[in-house]
Amino acid sequence: MISACTLLSGMVWALVIIHGSALAPHLEIVSYVLTGIVAFLMCIQAKHLLLSFVPGTFIGACATFAGQGDWRLVLPSLALGLIFGYAMKNSGLWLASRREQHSAHTAVTK
Repeated sequence: MISACTLLSGMVWALVIIHGSALAPHLEIVSYVLTGIVAFLMCIQAKHLLLSFVPGTFIGACATFAGQGDWRLVLPSLALGLIFGYAMKNSGLWLASRREQHSAHTAVTK
């Protein structure tokens, strides 16, 4: 849940930067200052439990920038990544517990 919230907030922050920078395209400094302010706010928001995974926020933002702001493309991609990440973590934990059970069983029989 925390990962999903931080990824989504990163997407929103990236869209803020993209659309905010478009307001003054002739002044590049506006984009730089806005990016700095938003990056600061992305870190500050980590005070809230659901937004406490700061790398997730930056991953969501970077994915949105890579997708050129097309959130309709980025959102399902990140959702699929979350599903695969969850599946890999749980399958790894399952395999580790089976290995521990096998090791404990082998140690008892010796």
